[in-house]
Amino acid sequence: MKNCITDYSAKKIMDYIEYLEDKHNISISIHFASKYFFIPSEGILPGFQKYYGHINAYCLYVKNVLHMQRKCWRCQSFAIRKCNHAQSYEGTCHAGVREYIRRFKRGDEVAGFVSVSGYRDKKINYGQNKWYDDNMNEEPVPYELLETVIPPLCAMMSELLLTVKDVHRVDSVYSKMLAYINEHHAAVTLDLLSKKFNYSKSYISHMFRHESGYTLKEYCNLLKIENAKVLLEESDTSITNISLSVGYNNFSYFINTFKRITGETPLAWRKRIRKEIEK
Repeated sequence: MKNCITDYSAKKIMDYIEYLEDKHNISISIHFASKYFFIPSEGILPGFQKYYGHINAYCLYVKNVLHMQRKCWRCQSFAIRKCNHAQSYEGTCHAGVREYIRRFKRGDEVAGFVSVSGYRDKKINYGQNKWYDDNMNEEPVPYELLETVIPPLCAMMSELLLTVKDVHRVDSVYSKMLAYINEHHAAVTLDLLSKKFNYSKSYISHMFRHESGYTLKEYCNLLKIENAKVLLEESDTSITNISLSVGYNNFSYFINTFKRITGETPLAWRKRIRKEIEK
């Protein structure tokens, strides 16, 4: 495995996250500072893709709107800056989602933060927003509990990051671009990448295909389908709403893409997975 990070190290962290989510009914995500964007982009933590962003139908729906997606990106940058001064805190993002945030470090440097998200902000009236009403937890953020169970996770992340030797990989244009795509694939386009990274669409298209083996569209479809699988397994959200929340406005195209990638329709996949879980 790359960068001398062992399977055990990654599995230890993933097992702990899954234990916390199951035991305490919380939703955990991991976010990296810009210097460490190459970590999710190069697969250094295998199997962690579903933890690289907030996975609930409302948050995915918000990120599917381009101007809202940009606000999400700015909120993450703000959270990283705040983590330079606060070890942990509770706050509300631009979309009205209440969350707990705790930093992790590599040495003395803030490398990212762990977020426990998905709580309703009682001070905000979202009226008839069904996405918000159906997917936000009505309970307050369990701050005292999280101050107990999240620090060990952050300590494990810090310990793991100390084994990463080649932090300079962040200088790679491909690493930066791929990390951005992994976080914002619901609405990313060649035109958007061209404006953000100051390269021509032709260059980005050829470079991405050469480095990843996929076209941008193919890769984004893979990420969207992975998000859909999480929602299918962990929520009762309708197939139609899942299609919209992960970035497909054409329901038939979503069904066909899901079946092409997984070999099953979304409904068949959900039924099979839930039967396997019940065994």
